[in-house]
Amino acid sequence: MCWPIRVYELTKTMATYRASLSLPTAAEPTQSHTRRSLRAFFRSWVNWIALLIIVIGFLMAITPKEWLPHDPTAVNPALRLQPPSLFSGEGDFLLGTDTLGRDILSRSIYAARWTYLVSVSAVVISTVLGTMAGLSAGYFRGWLDTIIARLIDMQLAFPIVLLSIAVLAVSGPSLLNMILVLGLVDWARYARVVRGSALSLREEDFVDAARATGATSWRIMMRHILPNILSSIVVLTTFSTARLMLTESALSFLGLGVTPPATTWGSMIGGGRDYILQAWWISAIPGTLITLTVLAINLAGDGLRDAFDPRGER
Repeated sequence: MCWPIRVYELTKTMATYRASLSLPTAAEPTQSHTRRSLRAFFRSWVNWIALLIIVIGFLMAITPKEWLPHDPTAVNPALRLQPPSLFSGEGDFLLGTDTLGRDILSRSIYAARWTYLVSVSAVVISTVLGTMAGLSAGYFRGWLDTIIARLIDMQLAFPIVLLSIAVLAVSGPSLLNMILVLGLVDWARYARVVRGSALSLREEDFVDAARATGATSWRIMMRHILPNILSSIVVLTTFSTARLMLTESALSFLGLGVTPPATTWGSMIGGGRDYILQAWWISAIPGTLITLTVLAINLAGDGLRDAFDPRGER
């Protein structure tokens, strides 16, 4: 065998050897995979409609109070229980007035900011707490995993509404208490999902490679494990937002929500429950907004889950 061929084979062998010594990297979702998933999500007209409803609700939430047709907190007993001019064609109130003469349209837009604020803030708290607890339990295992797993089982054993009612009945209704209660009672759902994923990912080769390079446990969890379960967390967040919005509405309906002059769609429904036969619009309009918003969030969550499912069709 001539020497150029031997040099070529030796070079090829050394390259193969160096490749075998190279450390694998984390199996993070590639940019092309993310683009394919987003394209799959936006191919559905149902997802477009769901996003449109969510965006409209968000725009309602950020609308300044000064831009509303009427002052949502102004009381005028002389105008109480005015029917919606949208149906009757008479009056200055497009969606009618409530028992204190306040404009339902302005109050519905004004209530969106508090409904979104409570729901989104509670989801942020529960996402952070549940993700950190699940990552710690799944990665470190041992006694920490045992304690967190038992806490998850205890948390999920109690209905979220009953637990929230019990806590708010003791602490008292307020905006801060509502956000903290809803955030603290929903963390277990995130922790259970993240823990299961972290238990399997910690055994992967890229985690062993990261340990071999001297990476700290915090860096491994944040840079290698968390990116691989981020899509699951995003999907879970959408469903949790819808669930907490319904829970907030139920608590506000019972009078355990935010305190006046702040109002939410749930408290608006509760304020009109005694007049449902003679002034149906007081409860029906905020109830319709809750239904459409929760339905849109759930549809968007279904779309994201299907789009990011690796077994789905692209």
